Order: sequence, then C-alpha cells, then structure tokens
Amino acid sequence: MLAVFVAVASLLMLPIKFRLPVQGVIRPMERLRIYSPTAGTVMEIPVADGDLLDVGATLVVLHSPEVELRHESAIGDLATAETSLASLQAAKSRTNSARTTSAAIINASADEIVLKTRIESLRKQLQLLKEVRESLTVKSTAAGRISRWDRQGDLVGRNVPQGQLLLEVIATDAGYFAELELLDKDYGYLQELHGEALNSGTRIECSLRRRSDPDSSYSGVMESLADTVHINHHGERVVQLTVPIVLQRERDVPLGATVIGSIDCGKRSLGFVLFRPVIEWVRSRAW
Repeated sequence: MLAVFVAVASLLMLPIKFRLPVQGVIRPMERLRIYSPTAGTVMEIPVADGDLLDVGATLVVLHSPEVELRHESAIGDLATAETSLASLQAAKSRTNSARTTSAAIINASADEIVLKTRIESLRKQLQLLKEVRESLTVKSTAAGRISRWDRQGDLVGRNVPQGQLLLEVIATDAGYFAELELLDKDYGYLQELHGEALNSGTRIECSLRRRSDPDSSYSGVMESLADTVHINHHGERVVQLTVPIVLQRERDVPLGATVIGSIDCGKRSLGFVLFRPVIEWVRSRAW
C-alpha cells in the first residue's frame, strides 16, 4: 500500500508543461485608412473586400462638379489674361515706336505688371486644381489587402463629404498579431513568468488555432502584456496580451477571425495542473 502511495505521490510531482488558455482575434500591424480628399460623388470602387493589391492600384474614383467648375473657370480666366497681356504688349510695342506721352507708357507698363501677376497666380491656382482633380482618383500608397468598412451598402453613386472614410488597406508586409485575452484569475502566473523573461531574455511561446478551422495552427512569442484589467463583452475580467503571428494563407484568413489556444508558462507538477482549481479555491479561502 505504501508503495502505491509513493508511486502516486511521485507521479503527482512529475513536472509537465503548464499552459494557460487564451482567446482573441487576428489584427493587422498597420492599417492605411483611405478618406475622401474632397466632397464629391463616388463613381467607381474597382476593388472588393479582401483583394490583394500593389502600390499605385486605383482604389476609388470620385467626381466633384465644384472642382471641375473651378478648373474650367481657371482655364478660361488664364486664357483671357494671357490674351489681354499679348494684346497689351503688342499695343505697347506700337506706341513705343510712335510719339506717345510718358503717362501712357507708364500706364501700359503698370497694366502689364498687373496682368503678369494675375497670370502667375492663375497658373499656380490651376496647378493646385490639377492636383486636386488627380487626387479624385485615389490610389494606394502601400501594397496590401482591401478592407471595406461599408459592407452593408455600396458607396458607388453616393455623395460623400470631404474626409469621409471610404475603405482601408491592410499593409500585408507589416504582418499580423493576435490580440489575446487572459482571464484575470490566471494573470498572476503569466505576470511572474513575464518578469523573469524580461530579465533573462527568454521567450514565452504561444500556440493558437482559428476557432472556425480546427486544423489551422499559428505560433508566436508574447510581445506585450497589459497591466490593467477590463471587462470583455462576455462580462469576464481579462488582461490583454499581444503575440505577433505569421499567416501562411493571408487571403483565407478574415481579419478579426477568432483564435483560441494556450500560452506556455513553464513547468509545474502534474498534481498542480490536475488540481489547480481546487488549490486556487483553497488559497482564496485561506486569504
């Protein structure tokens, strides 16, 4: 009987891996938010949610009657001013060869200066309007993946104000991370290990899988651990931690996909792992 007791005790003292359960969602490291550069009508969105694209790809085409009107008006005003300047210079050339008063010459020179100043101003204005017109065709400044914010409706044909969010580009080169939640009651175990890891340079490993795909698997090293507790949407007291991960098939993984898994907290005895709820209950009562 004693031998059995010793064997059981030895077995319960056997060190095994101690893991804490975590769950969370997949997030991108970087998001490029695309806003309407000016008020206008959305004419075209040639990309769909989840599309992968390169730098310079067209994202949205807008039309602004106000910008077009100002552009055409500036073209007309510039042409009129240049014609007036040419006529004035031709007349000035003729008057210089004829007998004219000095006052007339001075007036003609003054008018020429005014016209030249106006022409320079109109050319700058036209250049700015040209840039605004070009900005109405919104292009991506980063390679990435499209994330449409307005999935309930289509923006095409809508009038949008300046600064309205149109869509997002997820920078795929920047990578992804798992934003995870650890139950508050388990925080002490990980906090202690995290402090040791910071001092020794060791890594805290995490294994995850997508809830909707049991065959999926992701692994990573814990990057940060929050020091505050909040209430999640399940009403649980949790602490957040982040784990950078690598997605093998980006197109097949929706952003915000739920992941579940565990984080490696070193080794504990088999008895502690098996009877941890009882041990923690006793500890709480002892306090």
